[in-house]
Amino acid sequence: MYEVDARLDAALSAMPEEKIAVLESPIEDLPLSLRARNALHSLGCTTLRDTLATDLSAARGVGNKTLAEVRTALRSAGFPHPALDEPLDTEIRSLNRSLDRIQSRITKALQAVAKEIAVVQKRIRKRMEPAAPAASRPAPEVIQNWPERTSRAAPRDGEEP
Repeated sequence: MYEVDARLDAALSAMPEEKIAVLESPIEDLPLSLRARNALHSLGCTTLRDTLATDLSAARGVGNKTLAEVRTALRSAGFPHPALDEPLDTEIRSLNRSLDRIQSRITKALQAVAKEIAVVQKRIRKRMEPAAPAASRPAPEVIQNWPERTSRAAPRDGEEP
């Protein structure tokens, strides 16, 4: 019996000392940065239970990096925070809606470009059609007094002012 206890003690002492987190564990047991710990302390969180009971996503002064760090630390300790995981799902849904809107806009823009291309192609085809015979073409208009004088320059010899 003593031999079994000695082996068990030797095995336990050889293992790295890892703290097992429980709900009443202080937040110092979590692998958090000083900034994250201070943010939790400022919200009144001293234990994991306090942290899990607090809605950190709505807390003022707690940014996205701190939320992600706390979320990761809680998950690694075996305590997923439902209020922190919910915004992640909401963000994914929001991102998906944004991508749908972007895809819709791109589709509309491509359709408009395709219409413009069709119009230009139609114009090009019309210009490439063989010219109609001279009899069916309308006579060009005669422009009198071409070019018109638009400036007030001095009259030439023989012209009236």
